[in-house]
Amino acid sequence: MASLMKPALCVVLFLLGTMGLATCRVRCKANSDCTTPSECVQVPLHEPEANRYCLNPSPKPVPPYPCSDPVQPGNQCCTDANCTQGEHGRCQPFSVGYCGGAAPPQTNVCSYDECGKLAKCSPGKSCLPPTFGSTRYSCATLECSKNGDCRARAGGVCFPYDVAYCYHGQMT
Repeated sequence: MASLMKPALCVVLFLLGTMGLATCRVRCKANSDCTTPSECVQVPLHEPEANRYCLNPSPKPVPPYPCSDPVQPGNQCCTDANCTQGEHGRCQPFSVGYCGGAAPPQTNVCSYDECGKLAKCSPGKSCLPPTFGSTRYSCATLECSKNGDCRARAGGVCFPYDVAYCYHGQMT
């Protein structure tokens, strides 16, 4: 399998990652370009000309802190069954995706998908799959959604990280 992304850029992006959510993205054209269990996914979703990347379709969820009563101070849940206020509710530690400052409390919160393979975002926002700065499908305002949006210089590439941005450097 030949990667369409150069290693130097992958190393820089990996070093910028937070909590292991950001990793090097391998571009693809079909599922056969990816290793199992990854799939070739269009990022952002619902954008016909968007680039495609190998992604795990069901990232392993981070288990919640052990608890027996979701009403404990600061807790919203103890299990996924307590998360019923939105689509695909998941109970996870408050600390997931936390960056900086004192250690967060050991409490659990419910998280929900804002969009997905079938559900779209509101106008002006794009749907990013899990691992793009979140453990859930999330809506975000992006600098670009396809390479054609990157016109500051020739050869611009729309590159997804925690959000999508235009990359105009050399991929060597």
